[in-house]
Amino acid sequence: MPFSFSTTRVMLRVAAFTVAILMVASVTIQAEPRAEIEVSTFSFGKVAQNIILTHTYWIKSVGDDTLHIESIWAGCTCSQIPVEDSSIAPGDSLPLTVIFNTGRLQGRTTKKPSIRTNAREKKIEFSFYAEVLTNTDITHPLVVSPDEVDVSQFGEKTRRIAVFHVENRSDEDLVLAVTDSCLKSFEVKLPHEIKAGETVKGKIRIRESKIQSDFHESLTFKVEGVDDASYSVPVKRIYYPGKE
Repeated sequence: MPFSFSTTRVMLRVAAFTVAILMVASVTIQAEPRAEIEVSTFSFGKVAQNIILTHTYWIKSVGDDTLHIESIWAGCTCSQIPVEDSSIAPGDSLPLTVIFNTGRLQGRTTKKPSIRTNAREKKIEFSFYAEVLTNTDITHPLVVSPDEVDVSQFGEKTRRIAVFHVENRSDEDLVLAVTDSCLKSFEVKLPHEIKAGETVKGKIRIRESKIQSDFHESLTFKVEGVDDASYSVPVKRIYYPGKE
C-alpha cells in the first residue's frame, strides 16, 4: 500500500516526538546534584577555654539538580551545626555555621565535621582547628583581652558597643586582618596596623536588627605574614530590657 503525504506527516511527527522524549530522558538521566564547600578549612587560632566560637562555611549546589542535606555530623559533642533549610537549588549556596564550645580542652584541637547529601559523593568533610590555652596572657606576638567580650543589655537603656584590646608584645610593627566576619550579629572595627609595644582597641557594634537578640558568636583576625598568628574573640549578648 503506497504511503500518502498525510501518513508521512504522521510518521515524521511520531519520530520527532520520540526524539524529543529521548532527549528529555537523556537530560533527566544526566541531571544530578553535586555539592562543593567553598573554603573547607578554618583556623580559630589562639583562644581561651570555656568560650563559644562560631564560623560559617558555605555549601554550594554545583550540580543541575536540587541538593538535599540528609544528615550532619558536627565533629564532636562540643560543637553544633544548626540548619534551617536542607534543600539547595542548583547554583545556590547555604550557610553552615559551626558553634564550637572550647570547654576544658587544651592545646591544638582539630575537628572534622561532615555532611551527607543526595549527591554521588555523599559524604563531604570540612575542618576547623584551634589552639586552646589555659592562660591567654602569654600568647605571642599578640595578647587579646578580655577572653570574651560581653555586650549584654540589662535594662531599658540600649547597649550596643563594647571594646577589646590587642597588645603587640613583639619588637615589630604588625598588620592585622579580620578573617571571619560573615553573617555576624555585630560589626567590628579593628586598626589595620599595630606598632611594636603598642596596645590598640577593637570595637564591637551590635547591628540594629540584632539589638533585641541573645547570641554567642565570635570574630577571628590574623597577623599578616606570620604563621600560626590567628586570634578569635568571642562576643556574648544577653538581652533583658526589664519591664517596659
